[in-house]
Amino acid sequence: MLWAEHRQLKNLIIEMDAESVVRCVHGAAKPDATDELIIDCIEVLARLENTSVIFVKRDCNTVAHSLVSLALSAGCKLWEANVPDQIMAAVCKDLPFI
Repeated sequence: MLWAEHRQLKNLIIEMDAESVVRCVHGAAKPDATDELIIDCIEVLARLENTSVIFVKRDCNTVAHSLVSLALSAGCKLWEANVPDQIMAAVCKDLPFI
């Protein structure tokens, strides 16, 4: 979200498979005082223009999990042209859900 904020991105849809986090973002639940990351996300989201957060089932969110797995093994990277094969495979797998 900070990446989107720094680039002044607008009209975003953020998908999460953590339903409790989505509920906190929408105000349907309160984050615990120890959930600093959730509180920080809520603050950043308030500054993003026309951005929504929605819940999706985990099997519809395989791209995010592939990105996390790759980041944990290869480090954090930015791909602007050539997407790694495992990410492209996850995107293709998600296409039927769109």
